[in-house]
Amino acid sequence: MVQDTSRGKARAAAWLCGNGCVPLYNLMEDAATAEISRTQIWQWIRHGASLKDGRQVTVPLFRQVLRDETNAMRAELGVPVHFAPLDLGDLLTVPRTLECVQRLLAGRRLSIVVANAGLWPTRHACSAQGHELAFATNVLGHHALLRGALELGLLADGARVVVVTGDIYVMSSHCSSDYSYRGPLGGQRAYCRSKLGNLWHARELARRHPELRVHAVHPGVIGSELGGGNAAIVGAIKRASMLSLEQGAQTSLFCATQPDLESGTYYHNVLGRVVLHPDDPAADDVKSAAFWDLVEELCSAGGSSLAEAASAGSQGP
Repeated sequence: MVQDTSRGKARAAAWLCGNGCVPLYNLMEDAATAEISRTQIWQWIRHGASLKDGRQVTVPLFRQVLRDETNAMRAELGVPVHFAPLDLGDLLTVPRTLECVQRLLAGRRLSIVVANAGLWPTRHACSAQGHELAFATNVLGHHALLRGALELGLLADGARVVVVTGDIYVMSSHCSSDYSYRGPLGGQRAYCRSKLGNLWHARELARRHPELRVHAVHPGVIGSELGGGNAAIVGAIKRASMLSLEQGAQTSLFCATQPDLESGTYYHNVLGRVVLHPDDPAADDVKSAAFWDLVEELCSAGGSSLAEAASAGSQGP
């Protein structure tokens, strides 16, 4: 558990510093490491797994390990590294995360936010609020986080918001919270629907918040564990035919850092900037506006104003 926590933190920090790979525990780790480590710990907590010493893996235990590993990383790197726990599949965790981020910023504001959740379910599941899990994690959780950050004034004027989607969205024409399915193929459809939702969300965010610079990104088809494991044969095929994790990060990094990019644009790792045809489902202004209204309604139904909740939490009971 300590190694999973340390790997996830160190890999995320390396990515933010522009490094595609980083040596950890005598192995070269890349971007999937953070997600694999996070998922492993989440599974242990969810299923009540026990460590070799008999301790059950719980949220309080994880938070203690996270604090210890963060302090160790600070000492090793000599630079401030901060982590704010968040479960994008549970709207009730967002206020606590915003409170943590607000405290860490100490009056400063964020200049870059990368919305990069990409859950591909292998079976149907629902979030804590009862929404289909890919929708809840890949779309609704990001909206709730950005909504609260805007309410609290945590985003700087001209802040970059990079929304990671996937060109597989073209297989869908709808995105909703109540999609029901069975089996892995249904999980693929749920993922496709959420990627269309990402594009609608980015489109509306750019239109409604001109003070931000919003970019949607297709990073490429990457040989990660998205949609299933990397068993020996499958892993070999992925490595031979798909992008490495370092290559897959390049388009997101480009949109997060390059000057003079027009807000509201969509960048593809192969095609560059893509201008959508009017018949493209992602270019539907009516559906994108209705989708924004939907996620706003769901966030409101999930609790009171997220910013108000965070502010109340910072003032104590």
